Amino acid sequence: MILREEKRTVGRFLIHEWRGVIQSIGIQAEMMERAENMEGVRVNCGVIRKILREESEKTDKAEFYFRKDGQSMKKSSKAIQKAVSDAEVFHGKNRIKVLYNTNKKDVKTDYERLHPCVFFALMNTFSAVTDKNSTVTVNVAERTLGFTEFLEISVQGGDMLFDKETEDLFQPFNISPDKFRGYFGLATVRRLAADMGGFAEAERGIDKTSVYIVVPVAK
Repeated sequence: MILREEKRTVGRFLIHEWRGVIQSIGIQAEMMERAENMEGVRVNCGVIRKILREESEKTDKAEFYFRKDGQSMKKSSKAIQKAVSDAEVFHGKNRIKVLYNTNKKDVKTDYERLHPCVFFALMNTFSAVTDKNSTVTVNVAERTLGFTEFLEISVQGGDMLFDKETEDLFQPFNISPDKFRGYFGLATVRRLAADMGGFAEAERGIDKTSVYIVVPVAK
């Protein structure tokens, strides 16, 4: 499932880039038409538009393939615990501390998305922690935005420092150090959170950077 989510992120990122190319060509064609018309020369970009429409339709079909419809609603604690267990396989037991700062421990969320979402946040954190014997903390709390209840999961390492700006961490192809090099990491975290109707963000502290995953609670 982890590899599958990485492939979806890769596919949807490439589709997003291709959409940008299609839009750019369309804008340039329109500008060319306007510029030539001003000089009294008629340029017809109808063939280009036809090709762009066809490519756009193909892109829509490809995007549908990389999207995952349907939800698997289970207790959020199960998804978090599974993500912790999977991360411990790579980094050892007793290196992750989970703290629940809410009495809504068993609220339901999309298990199939929340599990890899938390897992990738943990793996990215471990790759950025300089002390390989230190622990990583997962804080689970609740947040209300407007009339909607959200589950807030923060992942932080005691000495986690980044050279880049926090927003750059979520960019695709951001290279994580050491063992997690080459993975999408936080780009996948943000994509999964968005798929659940939430968001992911990072906050830089004095000696650490926290990654927040905020997703709506299922009613």
